[in-house]
Amino acid sequence: MGFTQGQAKDLALLIEGGALPLQVEQISSSTVGPTLGEAAIDASGKAGILGLILTLCGFFFKLAVFPFHYWAPDVYQGAPTPITMLIGSAPKLAWLRITRASSRITPTSTRRYSGDP
Repeated sequence: MGFTQGQAKDLALLIEGGALPLQVEQISSSTVGPTLGEAAIDASGKAGILGLILTLCGFFFKLAVFPFHYWAPDVYQGAPTPITMLIGSAPKLAWLRITRASSRITPTSTRRYSGDP
């Protein structure tokens, strides 16, 4: 099927404008109810809890907290004393700092610092 230059320009204008010279008919239709949202909320809640558990497991492994403390003696065995001090104390001090900072933003602590009773 060949087009002249004028026909090609007209078709290009129709395509750019989003109006195609085609017949459109509706084949099927359906509606989505609020039950889909409930299923998504349930799934996202489970995924959030699983993510929190895995994140805490990673923190506890890094901090050598029970029951993730089995790797710590092997690391401390071959390391020089300054490195052992860094491996043993830096993550624990960082965890302490994080918990202190996060405890300041709780609603009870904000009332205490703002002067509200």
